[in-house]
Amino acid sequence: MSSSTGSTLSSEAQALWGVLMHLFNRAGWPPRLTVAASTLLGFLGYSYTTLSRARGELVAAGLLIHTPRPGRSAPWYELRSIQSKPVVCG
Repeated sequence: MSSSTGSTLSSEAQALWGVLMHLFNRAGWPPRLTVAASTLLGFLGYSYTTLSRARGELVAAGLLIHTPRPGRSAPWYELRSIQSKPVVCG
């Protein structure tokens, strides 16, 4: 999968995208979803640093909106459509 800038996303970012797609699908595709980092880390087995870097890649690529919430509340995630973006796998 490539970003809107044409550079290929890391395997970690691609895996995070897949997990987020799964969670949004399971929730019935709401416009946005709150997901705790511990939930994502449980699916992915990453360190928090790797999760943050992968999330940053998706945000920079225009595929994800990440909105932190105050205190210890889980952040909001919004998936952006890849329909109009070029996708290159491999």
